[in-house]
Amino acid sequence: MDGDIGHFRLTTMTILIRGLSQVFNNGTSTKAIDNISIEIGDKQFVAIIGPSGCGKSTLLRLMANLVTPTSGSIYYDDQNPSSAVRNGKIAWMSQSPALLPWLSVQKNLELSNRLIKNDRESSLTSGQVLSRVGLSEAATQYPFMLSGGMQQRLALGRLLMQNAPVWLMDEPFAALDEITRERLSEELFDLWRDFHPTVLWVTHNIYEAIKLADRILVFSPQPGRLIADVINPLPHPRLENSVPFQNLLKNLRHSLKQTDSL
Repeated sequence: MDGDIGHFRLTTMTILIRGLSQVFNNGTSTKAIDNISIEIGDKQFVAIIGPSGCGKSTLLRLMANLVTPTSGSIYYDDQNPSSAVRNGKIAWMSQSPALLPWLSVQKNLELSNRLIKNDRESSLTSGQVLSRVGLSEAATQYPFMLSGGMQQRLALGRLLMQNAPVWLMDEPFAALDEITRERLSEELFDLWRDFHPTVLWVTHNIYEAIKLADRILVFSPQPGRLIADVINPLPHPRLENSVPFQNLLKNLRHSLKQTDSL
């Protein structure tokens, strides 16, 4: 890690989810997730996989206080999602980088810095963050001048800039080409290794889940239920052609196929 920012560390945060269910009423009642209970330890990298429409994104939106749960509870240490958001404990990243088109790369990043609400012993400058995500030379450019990968690099830098101990990431690289996606996934892992946030990462890519996460949650089809909680014991780097990698891949695929009969 860059020596100029080697002293920077995020605060700790443990997440407790109990009996979480969500029903949407749009003319008819649709249960998105059903009775989810999870405890997520500090600094874990957790991937969430499952079939389309199984409630993975709904779970993250509940955790980010974007939706109010029908029943159940979520706590970040002793704070509910509303308090955690208000106190700057949560950073959010989705498929859309949500950049302001009239602001430059650096100004977009500095805007997130001005909105920080949590206390910290030290902070990163926008220049340090841009260097870390490989955008130093693009600081004066505008979002329309950036490729999709560069826009998501900026969104990734915004996570780091916020100094939030929890990163909620809803398939942020899904729309990118495979090479760019793999490169950004590797860089995300490097950031997690160096700064140790607690990460919840929604993905449809099982390979990506195995490469990045130290824990993988498998959801059933709608209504989403937690059907497997898999610890990933593989050391890094995780090589796709290795026997342990392929064995874990086989087990996860088996768990997903089991959902077809639920």
